[in-house]
Amino acid sequence: MTKISPSTAKPAERRGKDSVRSALRAFSIIELFTPQRQRLSMKEISEALELPSSTTVRLVQTLEGEHYIRKCEDGLYAPGGRILRIALSLAQCANLGDLVRPHLQHLRDVTKETVCFAQLASPDEVVYLEQCDSPQAIRHVRWVGERVPAAGTVIGSVLTGSCERGQVLSSRATLEPDVTAVAVPIHAQDGTVLGGINITGPSFRITDEDVDHMAVLLRDEAAKIEAKI
Repeated sequence: MTKISPSTAKPAERRGKDSVRSALRAFSIIELFTPQRQRLSMKEISEALELPSSTTVRLVQTLEGEHYIRKCEDGLYAPGGRILRIALSLAQCANLGDLVRPHLQHLRDVTKETVCFAQLASPDEVVYLEQCDSPQAIRHVRWVGERVPAAGTVIGSVLTGSCERGQVLSSRATLEPDVTAVAVPIHAQDGTVLGGINITGPSFRITDEDVDHMAVLLRDEAAKIEAKI
């Protein structure tokens, strides 16, 4: 075990606190923008947050450099493209979750298996955002917020563009050897993959005929969701 002397620990602790303070101040700057205050001057930001001018300049320049805010022609600052993309993505996630939930419940009620809605969390990972659990005692369960690899899973395959609109993928074993999964992508009008729905359950209970039936059900529900988007 390596011991850290007080003389080396304290500066590290201070740097950690300074980093947290800077991050919170950066978020505070972004929160200043509202529909009523779409542009702000450096002075208005400084006064609103009661920060020294030098600190405000440093934070604003950092946010501008990362495209979270942008400097307009009149010298005022407005939300940048990066933060707008994040806001749009979060709003889209929330709206899609509300939109797909009744369809997940319908699929669960018909198949009696677990049904999930997921999106890509990164190019390599899938995150589950909505789930309706199977009512059966033996069932396959994910949880909201769980992440799984995109590679080697049917849900990852439909989310990364490995199948076309309306095409369904299935597998008898992905991450877990005794689980059968059937998945379909959800597309926007321009063809962008917005998410995917999968039905999962223990392989001993799901026959090949069940997989074919689930594929039909998923294709129909995906078409209904896409019609609403």
